[in-house]
Amino acid sequence: MTTNVAKQYAIALFSLASEKKITDDIFTDFKQLLSGFNDLVWRFFLNPRIEDDDKKNLFEKSTDNKLLNDFLKTVIDNKRIDSLQDIFEAYKYLLNDSKNIAEINVYTKTSLTKANKEKLINKFSNKFNKKIIINEVIKPNIVGGIRIDYRGQVLDQTINAFLDDLKASLIG
Repeated sequence: MTTNVAKQYAIALFSLASEKKITDDIFTDFKQLLSGFNDLVWRFFLNPRIEDDDKKNLFEKSTDNKLLNDFLKTVIDNKRIDSLQDIFEAYKYLLNDSKNIAEINVYTKTSLTKANKEKLINKFSNKFNKKIIINEVIKPNIVGGIRIDYRGQVLDQTINAFLDDLKASLIG
């Protein structure tokens, strides 16, 4: 879940990108940049002993997008690098919202069938009046059922959730 700080940064970046009509370019470059972040890279950027200029230089070598580069430098200057993933998620939401798209995360034990996927898309497109993108997440530890997550709202109809509720009621 994104923080208010991350949302404010994302709004600022999205506004500037909208003015220049490069919202999709920013998204693509930002996503590509973050895909290269592993534990070692995060430790580098979060290490207070490493000079901010060294961090900025690394970003400058990582992307040719001037707006994104300037934005990342501001994030470093303001000591908000730890919010970078949340900023990206908030930016992605703003971009999707501008295109009338809703992304829904669906957690299941196995892949959804095409028919089930279409049912979910139809149900949620009618509910939200948006184009629906389903991100399937396979979780082998789910006994059965489905868990749906949309912007922090969770509908958990897994057997695991039922068993947890049953256990809590028996203990409590």
